[in-house]
Amino acid sequence: MTKSEFMKDQIASLSIQASFARGGGIYAQNTDAENKINDQIRSTFKELLAQRAATYVDAVDSDTHIRTIEEIADKMTAEFKHCLFRGRFRIGTSQKAFNLYLKYMWCLDRAAQPPHCPFDGIIIQKLSAHLDRKILWTRLDSPDDYRALVDAGLKEIRQTGHKSLSEWELEVWRPPALVDSNFK
Repeated sequence: MTKSEFMKDQIASLSIQASFARGGGIYAQNTDAENKINDQIRSTFKELLAQRAATYVDAVDSDTHIRTIEEIADKMTAEFKHCLFRGRFRIGTSQKAFNLYLKYMWCLDRAAQPPHCPFDGIIIQKLSAHLDRKILWTRLDSPDDYRALVDAGLKEIRQTGHKSLSEWELEVWRPPALVDSNFK
């Protein structure tokens, strides 16, 4: 394994871990997801993230990005429907992992700036003034709700003077453990 392959694998693992850790019920009840199924899902998800991210060397527009997120969720659903919660791999899980993967690659100058940011609880809370309804990324499975998050983000960056969602999120996101610490 080359250093580059190692880094891509680690970035994919971290992105998946972040999307599954608070993902709110990835697996159906009574599924042996802790063993073989879990490994298969993670392996397939890693491959999809890397394949789709490879097309982000140049800038990608918002609509194309949203279709890619939906496509990842649909492909995961098609392959693993039998063991997924309500038979569906949600858009919220797909966007969180894919947007985070792209963020890591962008920060390492290995990809173009992502069109969106990872929408998680911290970021959605910061956008709540621009939302007309409560959206939980852990339950998100509607392209319209995802677009509502993007629109709220665009309103926020217009108000704050940031150039993009990616740059805004990079500046304002802090892990919960650091929010109240002196290490800001």
